[in-house]
Amino acid sequence: MADTPVLPLDVRLMNWVASALFVVACVLGLGAGAWWVARHPAWTLAGITIEGDVTHQNVVTVRAHLASSLHGSFLTLNLQDVQKLLEDVPWVRQAVVQRTFPNRLTVTLEEHRPVAWWGEAASGRLVNDKGEVFEATADDSHADEWSELVGPDGQSERVYAFYQQLQPVFDRIGREVRRLELTSRGSWRAELDNGARIEMGRG
Repeated sequence: MADTPVLPLDVRLMNWVASALFVVACVLGLGAGAWWVARHPAWTLAGITIEGDVTHQNVVTVRAHLASSLHGSFLTLNLQDVQKLLEDVPWVRQAVVQRTFPNRLTVTLEEHRPVAWWGEAASGRLVNDKGEVFEATADDSHADEWSELVGPDGQSERVYAFYQQLQPVFDRIGREVRRLELTSRGSWRAELDNGARIEMGRG
């Protein structure tokens, strides 16, 4: 059986270079094709649908704010950037952004549901029903009835959880906890709607 002839080194190098150039050309061709497809006018964003909880939002204003801040086509938009833009809007707790083919975005909003003030009443800092602090202008008709919750930074969930345990106890005697404070030393203070103040120590 005859041995397979060994090609000279320069011929083998030429074959390798030709193969490498072919691969590079294919990659560049695919990249150029993808770039052209992504920027084709057919993928221009045609509209934004906003769903979910929009009690405190003007849908037209939110849509206009997004449209002026978005860069890219339907395919190239970074959905995380869009989500962050929305969650920076007052009252928006969470936003879910999805592509809806062929050229729309669908946004589902969840708003904060305020239950108390964080700090002084009318301070602009509120506590939602998850115990999270957020900043917004309160326009709720029941805002004057909200209690004041006070505590160190990062402790709002703990303070709200204790408030939820404490208020039912005072409901039995027809009283409301108007202010609940967790001090920096870890002790609790409460003030009722009749002005009575209660020192509860550490808990």
